Amino acid sequence: FRQAEVFADFHLFGISQSQSGWTFDARLDAVASVLRQAGERAFLFSLGPAFVLTKKGSRLALKFGSSPTFLSDARFPHKNLGGHFHFISHIGATLRVGKNWGVVYRIQHLSNASTLQPNPGLNLHVVGVSLDF
Repeated sequence: FRQAEVFADFHLFGISQSQSGWTFDARLDAVASVLRQAGERAFLFSLGPAFVLTKKGSRLALKFGSSPTFLSDARFPHKNLGGHFHFISHIGATLRVGKNWGVVYRIQHLSNASTLQPNPGLNLHVVGVSLDF
């Protein structure tokens, strides 16, 4: 499988900041992507919460979340993902390289949470670039 996506990450609020400089923020992730396998493609749309852990002065941020996801077509040549309604769960990190951009790596899991059969799930490694506006 190959996936290409664009995403927006909206800051909701900072949950806490400790004496040592750690901050735990709540975010809202909005994602639109194309999932491809063997010439077939489907569109994914996802909206849901994410949480970011950072330390003041550090260039590294850890992020995790889980979002309800709509998949336009679950049937691919080599795998049936089972239905239109799924969840994407992810955990990853962003390394700030410049003032307004960074390099992103995350592991994500797509699953219909056993609401339909089959439910094989799909694990992907995602590498990207983030830009702050």
